[in-house]
Amino acid sequence: MQFLKTFSYRVRLMGLLCAALILAACTPSASLASAPVQKLIADATPERIARQTSSSSPTPSTLPSHTPTFFRPAKPSATATFMPTLTATATVTATITVTPTVEEVNYSAGAVALPILLYHHVSDQEKYQRYAVAPDVFAAQMQLLEDQGYHTITISELADVINSGGTLPVHPIAITFDDGCYDVFQNGFPILQQHGFRATMYIITNTLGSDKSYGYMQEDEINQLVAAGWEIGSHSVTHTKMQDSKIGVGNEFDNSRKILEEKFKIKVLSFSYPFAIANRWMMDQAASHEYTSAVGVGIFNLHGPRSLFYLSRREVYHSLDVTAFQKLLELPTDPTATPTPESTP
Repeated sequence: MQFLKTFSYRVRLMGLLCAALILAACTPSASLASAPVQKLIADATPERIARQTSSSSPTPSTLPSHTPTFFRPAKPSATATFMPTLTATATVTATITVTPTVEEVNYSAGAVALPILLYHHVSDQEKYQRYAVAPDVFAAQMQLLEDQGYHTITISELADVINSGGTLPVHPIAITFDDGCYDVFQNGFPILQQHGFRATMYIITNTLGSDKSYGYMQEDEINQLVAAGWEIGSHSVTHTKMQDSKIGVGNEFDNSRKILEEKFKIKVLSFSYPFAIANRWMMDQAASHEYTSAVGVGIFNLHGPRSLFYLSRREVYHSLDVTAFQKLLELPTDPTATPTPESTP
């Protein structure tokens, strides 16, 4: 019997101690030194347990009044959960434009056969008469050139091949404009851009600085032509017949070139004779004043060293129909043709 009492005492003591520990663990703000815990420990002394075990058989009513209460952990409070947010991100995709490779032909130094076209105005104004080609007609002519596989070159590119040999695209053609008329920039330039064509523009330098109402391109327009790959040549300072110039032939050649080179930061190598008038002495003067080529007007589509300072251009009139325009493009069969200086009004 004594054994059972001792055993019961130990069991109850262990139970009370466990209850105290559980209470402390489940209640963070409480410690083993708090009043409820101390009371439980005090009730678990041997004397108190001995007095309780000496009485009648233990029943639930004889258990210590401070029966441990087992605390359940509080339900976890709601916790903010950060979910990833889908954000649309713009992706830049490079578009690669494949430029068709243009077939090229090798030339030895010497004669080169190709058409050189001459325009003055791209306008439908009647006041320009024969020198104006209407924009819709000009567009049709450029479309015909593209359809027939022509590729544009500049006059200086032609001169380089005549002098030294080199390569040119298949079906080469040179497009030139005299005077620097504003309607060429306004109407002709966008059409040429659409077809990927370049041209050579010959500027009268006395027109620079004038009001656009006079009908001539100014620095902004010419800079845009340069940026698009056009060649800029000289059409003299005053646009008078060279032999009658009041400032002298040398100044017509030199001053015009210097003005253009300084304003546009380019090299000016080609000259267009005013009214296409030039004799052999004038051609020699062009060469001696640091030009590498000069252009006039003629009926030939073959160009060589002997014609380098009077390259023959085919003038495009306003009344030219498709058949006549096509005839301007025909290449010669005589490789010894030499242009004869002519004049235009």
